[in-house]
Amino acid sequence: MQCLQCRTDNKPGRKFCAACGNLLPLPCERCSFTNDIGDRFCGGCGSALATQASPVVSSQLPVASPQPPTPRTQHLDSGLRTSDPGRWTPPHLAERIRAATLTEGECKTITALFADLKGSTALIEGLDPEEARAIIDPALQGLWEYYQSRVDHQRARDLADQMLRYAQEKGDPTLLLVAHDVQADTLAWLGKFTVAREHAEAGIRLYDPKKHHALTFTYGGYDPGLVCHCYATFTLWSLGYPDQAVERIKATLSLAYQLVHPFSLSWALCFAAMLAHFVGNERAAIEWLEALRGVSDEQGFAFWSPWAPILGGRIRTGQGYGEEEIVGMQEGLTAWQATGTELLRPWFLTLLAESYGHLGQIEKGLDTVVEALSIGTQTGERWSEAEGYRVKGELALQSKVKNPKSKVEEAEECFLKAIDIARKQQAKSWELRASTSLTRLWQSQGKHHEARIMLSAIYSWFTEGFDTKDLQEAKVLLEELSH
Repeated sequence: MQCLQCRTDNKPGRKFCAACGNLLPLPCERCSFTNDIGDRFCGGCGSALATQASPVVSSQLPVASPQPPTPRTQHLDSGLRTSDPGRWTPPHLAERIRAATLTEGECKTITALFADLKGSTALIEGLDPEEARAIIDPALQGLWEYYQSRVDHQRARDLADQMLRYAQEKGDPTLLLVAHDVQADTLAWLGKFTVAREHAEAGIRLYDPKKHHALTFTYGGYDPGLVCHCYATFTLWSLGYPDQAVERIKATLSLAYQLVHPFSLSWALCFAAMLAHFVGNERAAIEWLEALRGVSDEQGFAFWSPWAPILGGRIRTGQGYGEEEIVGMQEGLTAWQATGTELLRPWFLTLLAESYGHLGQIEKGLDTVVEALSIGTQTGERWSEAEGYRVKGELALQSKVKNPKSKVEEAEECFLKAIDIARKQQAKSWELRASTSLTRLWQSQGKHHEARIMLSAIYSWFTEGFDTKDLQEAKVLLEELSH
């Protein structure tokens, strides 16, 4: 059976392409006529076609193991080549990126070519709008993904803005959907949660799965509407709406299983695991990470494989597991860098720093979170910066190394810095975490009045999510301060 996307010939009986992971056409069992994906009745004989069931992940929470699990990182390929995009993205997109990144000069030429599109580009003069769109937008998208993955955020944002301006000028809903997806992706990692959410929601309003899922095979190798759902989930939690984020991820996962597209499903599973960790449901986070591991191993998605050992290792060290989880996290970080991207590295290092703290390796934790904050400053990836300073403050309180400042002064400075960053980002969930850490510090110093005012101000802002871990901890702390 030949794949419609990459034209690879697959063995009979396969549902997904062995080369790119896309769904294969469905042959009729009666007459062997090859039908299009999504057809319900055979075009050759008219008989009903067998439907392909969507994957199902058990809603049952995993049972905790009585013994620390051994690291399962053998699937991570230590031989990944940083320069090869084929190791971190579907083959058809990798070819586009290779072609678009032969030289820096060519990248600049292409960018300049599409920088002034309104009636002045000779390339598209006389072309049908659909033909022009087929040339222009995928080229910008390919360049954007190149710069985004290499955390060249300024160039990525410039390209995202070009795509949005062009889509608005043309008034094309399909182009606007892709542009809003790219904007949400770009802005979320910069810590601009409010505007990222607006773009994600705008994309969702435009999205029609039946009409737009075909964009998966033109732009990015993933479903743009589903990814808008992912960023809506992420930004909703960051901005202080955890219950809405949970409802959004439920819809995202439902959509992902209906699409039956493994790479898009991996996006949904990844954001489901992140959200579960953020709201304190670690058992669910592990479940989603295991589902992501399964899809990654089956499809060979090197881009998604490191998530299970990195985030899973952070969760398990918090549950009392030992050094083997640190080793797994380090291997995961190495594999992540080997995919050719630096995106998310500050957060991953912050998770590793927390894990060092759980094992009592405080100085290693401090060195690691300082590295995380330094990378974020250099690249502009600031979405987890507030959490980085909070973790640094918690570790500073436990440090035994003598510094010019006392450990209490260092911690207080870090917590205040975290609160300031979160407020500027309107990131209420991160502000709550940092305020809780500062409140505990002030409580230990007998500053009960100041501590209660600090924490009650942010706690009273919330209107939902009161069964999440962070809000429950804040409530208990406020009750203690009231006595």
